[in-house]
Amino acid sequence: MNNNQYKSAFSQNRPDLEYTLKRKRSPVPFFATVGFLALYGIITAFSAWFHFLIAGGGAMVLHGVTKRLFPPVEVKVPRKRELPSSGNSETDKLLAAGESHLKSAEASMTKIASFNRNFAGEIAPVLACAYKINSYIAENPEQRQMLRRHFSYYLPQLDKLLRAYLTFHRHGMGGKNAVTAMREIEDAVRAMYNAFSSQLDKLLYDKTLDITTDIDVLESMLSETAGGAKADKTLGTGK
Repeated sequence: MNNNQYKSAFSQNRPDLEYTLKRKRSPVPFFATVGFLALYGIITAFSAWFHFLIAGGGAMVLHGVTKRLFPPVEVKVPRKRELPSSGNSETDKLLAAGESHLKSAEASMTKIASFNRNFAGEIAPVLACAYKINSYIAENPEQRQMLRRHFSYYLPQLDKLLRAYLTFHRHGMGGKNAVTAMREIEDAVRAMYNAFSSQLDKLLYDKTLDITTDIDVLESMLSETAGGAKADKTLGTGK
């Protein structure tokens, strides 16, 4: 998995990660103009007044031509993710701590991608699930107790493991113990993905059950209302 692929995998698994378009100017016109003026100055030493006119006119023409040849391009810039808020102070403390660990883990993932893009691609969906769980708890703070271990243990451990992975890569020098430890970290992160995705599925399943129950009650009440209205109409017509 190359660098663009792992970034794509991460963004696709984080629908809450939005982008804004910014126009990025090419540096070519600037450096071409400066280079022209420097070269012209070396050749002529601006020994006559008209050299300044020629230099100014030439610089303007060169700048205009290079701007057309190298126009600004639009690039995607990730918008800063807003810290989720539940309106509950205790829940918000858990969310803030969790987001801090996830930001650190995300930074580690970016560094890991420079030497192990396949593993970075496996980290991406783990973080995606964790971000989604955070967003869910922000909307449903009453369920924070069942996920206390997620915030107090799993997220700090994920952050710690990825930072350790970077340390082993920098200082392990390919030694057997370092390689073994890195493989164990990779296995642990894969296990975390299974745990996080299962937890997210369970949260959504429980929510689905609640909605299904609400729909059943609503349909029952609508049926009773419709039946009552029909009975009233029958009595009114005397039939």
